[in-house]
Amino acid sequence: MSYLSCLPDHPRPSTLRSSWLHCLPAILAVLVLTGLAAPVQAQCSCDRGWDFWGNPIPVNTTFCGYQVCGLDDNLYQCNSGGWSIASFSSCQSSTSPLNTKLGVNSAVPFQGNPCNREQDVRNLGMGYYLEIASGSGDLGTVIDSVRCAINNGVLPIVRICTAGSCGFQNVNDYINFLINLDNNTNGLFYAIAGPNEPLTEQWVLSSPHPYPTPGFSGYSPAVIDDIARANAQYMNSVINGIGGRRATAGGQIGLLSPALNCTNPQMSQLVGAMNSRGANWSALSGIAGNSYNVHTAAGLTVTKYLNDCRAAFSSRGINAPYNLFFITETGAFESERSPQSSVQIPHSQALNNLRSQVDQLRVNRNARAVLFFNGFGQSSDSNFAYGDLNGQWSFILGGGGSTPPASCPCSSDPSFNNFCFYGPSTSGCSMTFPSGYCDPNGDGSYSDADWVKGWTEYNSQCP
Repeated sequence: MSYLSCLPDHPRPSTLRSSWLHCLPAILAVLVLTGLAAPVQAQCSCDRGWDFWGNPIPVNTTFCGYQVCGLDDNLYQCNSGGWSIASFSSCQSSTSPLNTKLGVNSAVPFQGNPCNREQDVRNLGMGYYLEIASGSGDLGTVIDSVRCAINNGVLPIVRICTAGSCGFQNVNDYINFLINLDNNTNGLFYAIAGPNEPLTEQWVLSSPHPYPTPGFSGYSPAVIDDIARANAQYMNSVINGIGGRRATAGGQIGLLSPALNCTNPQMSQLVGAMNSRGANWSALSGIAGNSYNVHTAAGLTVTKYLNDCRAAFSSRGINAPYNLFFITETGAFESERSPQSSVQIPHSQALNNLRSQVDQLRVNRNARAVLFFNGFGQSSDSNFAYGDLNGQWSFILGGGGSTPPASCPCSSDPSFNNFCFYGPSTSGCSMTFPSGYCDPNGDGSYSDADWVKGWTEYNSQCP
């Protein structure tokens, strides 16, 4: 069948989908070959942007002309070639902090499809989602989840394992896992290069040291050194193993340090010992750590512990990205719903205290991610019940500036292949609003729509 037989007698927007749009590639090919096709408008999609307050800018919320006040207080604009400085004048006074540095630590393994939790994060205006991989057998599920997060404008973070055995104890298994994940995804994602809270989750050691018990006075310097040696070796092996795939080397894997327990009194000793053991901190995209409100009335807050973790590096003059700090766990640990807390204050007060810390962290430029542990209540572990924020999100997230618009979604209909198939002024789809490329003249008829751009951008975002 020739491409001409695809055309209706009187093409109208309402007939495009059923009549000829499925032949668009053939039509475009003929037009290009004959020199009749007009140049396709430049597409703009700008990744790895940050606002003045350290919030990531979701790549699929950007568009040609999108502007943001950057970390250096200059105004940046998204163009077809990426970010460029639009103005060297200070823009701080006109910048409201977003909520995209906030996110959720699921506290459970990767779920894959359906990806409703990643969509929940996006719909709440947050920017990060973390799940746990246990071994190489999780690869397919992790690929699905990471793709889903990226497609929804959410930055995924891969954490590996919990206390006990781990399918990634052999570092080469983890390196190959990350390489395969990188090969099967398109967009920036973060991965923790070692254990979560390495002082207690010791799966990198062939002979773990006794787990701390009540009354435990701390590890000896020799034990701290042994834990530090194993973690530094593991982290450096991951750094070297993925090489140029690291975000700091131009790739799309943002490697984070093992997630330090910032509330642990021996955290600083561990950082110093890992440094002495040659930890290559400077190759990382950020430092990961867990920080909680342990006892707000006594000053033991998320911000206090964040400062402690950062001081463990700065006080030693360590060359590390501690100004790019990713709080991978936080929450109202002091709540009466936390069996492990010695404080046990009323949960409502614990939530008020947490909200106060969120307000401070929102304008803390060193905090690049703040993830609420078990924020969606996905874990059935009663020890984590304090983290469940269902029904409390509007309160916890209140006070932030406007969030980026949700990206135009991908349809589950396999015959749907163009953003201009959405009706006029579809929520989250800027191209369908008056003056958007689907409706330049704003009359709602799409008679002047850029159908080529709609097809091209849809198939780029929704492969």
